Order: sequence, then C-alpha cells, then structure tokens
Amino acid sequence: MIDDLVHSFRPDVVITVAHAWWHIQARRVASKFELPLVSFFQDWWPDFPDVPIAFRSRVERQFRKTRADSAVAICVSDGMRRELG
Repeated sequence: MIDDLVHSFRPDVVITVAHAWWHIQARRVASKFELPLVSFFQDWWPDFPDVPIAFRSRVERQFRKTRADSAVAICVSDGMRRELG
C-alpha cells in the first residue's frame, strides 16, 4: 500500500517523527525510493515507560539509525542534538 501511495503521490521527501515504531518504516521507504529523510526528534523514545527494559538497547539502535540515515535531523533541544550528533 505504501509503495502505491509513493508512486501516485511522488513525494520529494519523507518526513517522520522519531517516536514509536513508524520512523523505522519511514526510513525504509526513504531508502527504497531514494528520497531524503527528514526526522523530528522530540523526546528520547528509548527511555519511554512503554518501552520494555529488555528492548531498550534495540530501540535505541533503531532510533540512532534513523538519525544516521536522516538528511536532516530536527532536535527540540541542544541536549538531544548533542546526544544524537
């Protein structure tokens, strides 16, 4: 379904909020269609209470990968920007 939407809409960029799990899908779509990824980092998702402690390192890896794969990372604070680089 996402592929069909991208083909019909033909976006110039993929924009995501790095929270929950949708940023991973956005990252994959951007890569697949060779589109720049713009990510908003509003909070440190890996430490959220709904993330089980056993999964936090995996969640953090995915979170940091989204940052690494983003053409633009918009951070809401200097601390977030420093942490993500």
